[in-house]
Amino acid sequence: MDEQFLILISAGLVSNLILDHMLGVDPIIAVSRKIDPAVELALLMLLVLPVTTLGSSLLNSLILIPFDLAYLQITAQVLLTSLLVLFTAWLTSRIRPGLYARIELYIPLVLVNGAVLGVALLNNRHNNGLLASISFGIGSAIGFGLVLLLISAIRERIAVADVPAPFRGTSILLITLGLMSMAYMGFNGIGSFI
Repeated sequence: MDEQFLILISAGLVSNLILDHMLGVDPIIAVSRKIDPAVELALLMLLVLPVTTLGSSLLNSLILIPFDLAYLQITAQVLLTSLLVLFTAWLTSRIRPGLYARIELYIPLVLVNGAVLGVALLNNRHNNGLLASISFGIGSAIGFGLVLLLISAIRERIAVADVPAPFRGTSILLITLGLMSMAYMGFNGIGSFI
């Protein structure tokens, strides 16, 4: 149980998808104007990432590695993650129609999100078991959601700030994301000096 907790914390805070791997930046730009859509996308990622990491781990350990098909990993993972995202959306529509109505708009964005495929490939690189894969997916989704909510809050604040004309819009967003990433890297680098 301690190992799963460490994987969850590591995936969310230490090895963050957006700040460390720069995966999933496109939803940050598209959805982070207001807090409410950011919460809905973070919730959808919390539903999708554990399912895709589990499916990816099973595909890798049961089919690709035993049959020496590792060279098909990216193609197989793209197909599998797309199918699992659609399956998760369908299942959510059957179980919780109200929740599905809130997240339905973001399903195409998640289908083309590099973070979903990136999490599956990172999970396979670490050769995580089934429980560890689920922990990795949940931790990655939590980390993604935290950064998305932080950027949304910052963007709402910047919208009412006096920003010079050349820096308005996407420019200030990318500068903010770069500064957050640099600060994050500096924070992660502190451990190497101690």
